[in-house]
Amino acid sequence: MPANATLVLAGDLDGDEARVLCERWFGDFPASTRPERRSWPSPTVAGPVRVVVDDRLAALARVRRVWVGPSIATDDEAALDALAVAWALPGSGRLWRALVHERQWAQRVGLGVSSGRLGGELHLTVDVRSGVDPAAVAALLDDELAALVEGGLDPRGVERAIRRREAAMLWRLDGIGRRAAMLLGAHLATGSTAGIGLALARTRALTAATVTAAAARWLPRVGMIEVVTRPGRSAGLDGAAAVPTVPV
Repeated sequence: MPANATLVLAGDLDGDEARVLCERWFGDFPASTRPERRSWPSPTVAGPVRVVVDDRLAALARVRRVWVGPSIATDDEAALDALAVAWALPGSGRLWRALVHERQWAQRVGLGVSSGRLGGELHLTVDVRSGVDPAAVAALLDDELAALVEGGLDPRGVERAIRRREAAMLWRLDGIGRRAAMLLGAHLATGSTAGIGLALARTRALTAATVTAAAARWLPRVGMIEVVTRPGRSAGLDGAAAVPTVPV
């Protein structure tokens, strides 16, 4: 079989019969040498960069910030997942409370972490309420990020994130298909099914200090891309507008 192939069999199987079937269906694949896993440096964003889009189809303004993120199955990936809960979880996240509940400047706040073997991305999105200036929202985001780096992260938010991540992993054990998917995902990400236990240990080791340190590494202002979308009708536009790009 190809040296970089991964096969997971799940269910009420007979081992000998499974080996015969694997040989029947996959045995004629030519053998190969496992390719070496290469590491690549993270791309550098020469910024910050700001893009303002006037979109006549948009109903609300939106402020979206994007950063290069860490690879999957790393301490920083787990830390930034925890930050997403501590910052943007509806009802309890710091940014959600500040923008949606207290000031009522936003309809929605979201922070998503997308990670792969070669790197990842972080996307912070704020859907701004009608009549609110997106510049005010962006200024608040700057203030909150500065406060975070200075140690302003509530440990309770990190504890909440740990419990949620633990629960999600344990719930995936309920069902043989989901268990098989976890084993496959761990093997693809780390080269071993032991990655499942390592991921759980990595999550349980998180603290407010480690999450803050990860945020300082991965959410710098100089490496940020910000896209602000303004509804065209509120800007008095007729038809599609140009998309100017200016440094912040």
